[in-house]
Amino acid sequence: MVTRAVVPACLFACLASVLVASGASAQASSELVASGFSRPLYATSPPGDARRLFVVEQGSAAGASIRIVDLVTRAVLSPPFLTLQDLATGSELGLLGLAFHPVSGDLYVLGEDLLLRQLTGTGALLESWDLSALGLRDPQGLVFAPSGDLTDDPSELSLYVRSEETRLNSSHMSE
Repeated sequence: MVTRAVVPACLFACLASVLVASGASAQASSELVASGFSRPLYATSPPGDARRLFVVEQGSAAGASIRIVDLVTRAVLSPPFLTLQDLATGSELGLLGLAFHPVSGDLYVLGEDLLLRQLTGTGALLESWDLSALGLRDPQGLVFAPSGDLTDDPSELSLYVRSEETRLNSSHMSE
């Protein structure tokens, strides 16, 4: 089994420039926060929430799930925050991405069925969109960011889907 980790090059460049500017020596470390996940793919926290970590599990026999780790107690909460039983659970399938809207706190979840789901912070489905018509190959994640168009308001954020086609040019989806 091959495990892939994708870290944006800009993260390294930004970190390096901060370290150089501060004169700090660069040391990386890791710490186990929780265990017992089935094929974890991604972890993130809602904006302003330092107590919870949402972990995307790509898929298992029970379906694809999002589980919450209480960062204070380091306990994995049960039951899962969200389980999508209709998603395939084979290699590279299941849940493919999760992003929190930085203002509303709503979750956006992308499944291998190419349905983008908008959920409240409590997990209630608000809306969903079928992205299959976009022809995305190998979708690999979601992110909110400014559009990059200099004529757009920089405080306005768009949701981007990272896929095989979008390694150089992002596929834009507006809210």
